[in-house]
Amino acid sequence: MLTLTHLLTVALTMFLWWFSTGAIMAVYGRSQRFVGWVFGVWTLGLIPALIGLLVTREQTSVLDVYLAVACAVVIWGWQIAGYFFGFITGPRHQQIITLHQPVSLWDRFRLALSFSLHHELFAIGGAVVIALLTLGQPNPWALWMYLILWLMHTSAKLNVFLGVRNFSVEMLPQKMRYLEVVFGKQRHNMLFPFSITFAVSAAIILLYQTTAPNTEPAHSVGAVMIATMIGLGTLEHLLLMLPLSATLWGWGIRALPQTAESDPMAEGGAQ
Repeated sequence: MLTLTHLLTVALTMFLWWFSTGAIMAVYGRSQRFVGWVFGVWTLGLIPALIGLLVTREQTSVLDVYLAVACAVVIWGWQIAGYFFGFITGPRHQQIITLHQPVSLWDRFRLALSFSLHHELFAIGGAVVIALLTLGQPNPWALWMYLILWLMHTSAKLNVFLGVRNFSVEMLPQKMRYLEVVFGKQRHNMLFPFSITFAVSAAIILLYQTTAPNTEPAHSVGAVMIATMIGLGTLEHLLLMLPLSATLWGWGIRALPQTAESDPMAEGGAQ
């Protein structure tokens, strides 16, 4: 049964997502000095986040679940900030082939990995650290939140790599637009329906757990937070494919580019 606590949990999770996403979007595009200052402050924020995991891992109150999940979002947000701010990317930082040069799927994958290898390794490292701190403890929700954020992010990147309908390089910071060379040119891909099906199924299972009799309040809150974050990730996936002009949530809200179908100039040029 849906309770006020569940509604507050959904609202809090949406705020965490909006705040972390908006913080990143509001910063990139600013001066490199300002970006570096923000990333430095965020890096210092990892210390209280890790301490928070230690403090909450043996606690099973609703408040401790909220705090643990918030700490996981801070840690994951740092991973994403490091990538989009250009501090933790990969061994290659620039386009090395022209956009018109034919490239095989395998070559694009290797190139994409070289652009983000360090980020991927740091993401794995973050998961290992959180697992060492919380795995087997009464409050494991920070680990589950981090893993879900990582999984949904990876799924979105793979879908963009394979090709989606509503994504453009203009959505990225200027200094990262060299990534266009690895984007798929197709308007759909076979991974997308599996991504949506998996996400929706996982969210339904988690929400079903909250209806089970004798479910502990902390477990119910944790399941709702994870399910809500999965729902937000699913929305991001849908925005990659729907032929709509949409906006990304966050402080730095910006319009997504129109698709070719909705652009009269594009239609005229195709004729």
